Amino acid sequence: MSGTYPSRTAQTELGGVSVAPTDRSVQASEGVTYQQVQTAQTSATTSLKTQLSSIEDVDTAQMAIDVTTANTAYQAALQTSATVRQLSLLDFLR
Repeated sequence: MSGTYPSRTAQTELGGVSVAPTDRSVQASEGVTYQQVQTAQTSATTSLKTQLSSIEDVDTAQMAIDVTTANTAYQAALQTSATVRQLSLLDFLR
């Protein structure tokens, strides 16, 4: 037995009989789904705002010091490796 149901309702076949959920049950499940989506969106928005704030609120002076320190350490490592490559085993053992 089949009938015409609104397009938003789901039909289920049970023992050869089509059964459609009531409009209220569909509305209730859509309401729950809407609430879940709304909650997920609010959570994602809050998370993104927090991440953006942590990026934008960086202390510029401290960041400049950190970058300079990292660059100095990098240059020292390059210089050390260049010096070590020039040494022979005998120079190293002296």
